Amino acid sequence: MKNLVTGVILVCIIIISSCKKSGDNASKDIALIQHKWMVVYVHGEALRYNGTAEDYYNFVVNNILYTSVNKRYDTIAYTLLSDNYTLLFYPIVNGVKSSSATNFNIDSISVNKLTISNSSNNPPVNVEISLSR
Repeated sequence: MKNLVTGVILVCIIIISSCKKSGDNASKDIALIQHKWMVVYVHGEALRYNGTAEDYYNFVVNNILYTSVNKRYDTIAYTLLSDNYTLLFYPIVNGVKSSSATNFNIDSISVNKLTISNSSNNPPVNVEISLSR
């Protein structure tokens, strides 16, 4: 009886551990992020912007993000933390990377969609950015 219970527990562990989530909540691997994404929308407290064909976020392999939103261009250094859910964005001003970062959480990611959000208390601002490929 003891061997039967042990066997059932082992089978349950194998079945549970072999089931992985897929789709939007799959592994947030840096290689999945590093692409040129079209802006679907940028929504914040006082901002509701729907992307156009010219708007993009281009995450390149040297951890630089090139953005074009509403004909405004920016260059930002980024880091994906080891938790695979937190992106740090560091402004680059006059070629120099800032020492202070803005944290964004990866809310969902797939081969074709990336949604990130930021929530700050000082000042109280919430921003959600939806991107697609």
